[in-house]
Amino acid sequence: MLLAGSRKTRPKGLSTRPNAWDYAYELEVWRGGERIDPAVNYFVLMLDQLGLPTKYSCEGHPNGFYVVFEGPYEAAIEIHNAGFFSVQIEGPPYSWSIRKHIDFKGADSERIDAMRWAAQAWEQRFGPLDFDAVELVRG
Repeated sequence: MLLAGSRKTRPKGLSTRPNAWDYAYELEVWRGGERIDPAVNYFVLMLDQLGLPTKYSCEGHPNGFYVVFEGPYEAAIEIHNAGFFSVQIEGPPYSWSIRKHIDFKGADSERIDAMRWAAQAWEQRFGPLDFDAVELVRG
């Protein structure tokens, strides 16, 4: 029998179990001579793995999380079909952006959960992120 106040609760931000998004978050990833924001690491690295180079990314842009990448229309549709993000055309030649459907400006736990769920959906659709092949170097 549990006594009042004796039940353990998970710390803020840990309402879901850590996954590949968390491991990527801890990496220092550089593109174009600049360190990219940790919350977009996983998605930039997955897009790299899929052969879809990224042009811009930000975890806290005034309009919210986004990643701009280049690729064919079919790739943009596949990413859209993975869920969690809207995919918008940004301009020629075949530049697309992914943006969160819902902007969690409140609790960090909601933002972390959303990113973990999105990463899990991407891994189900595209396979796991190959951390051994990840390019971290500046440049």
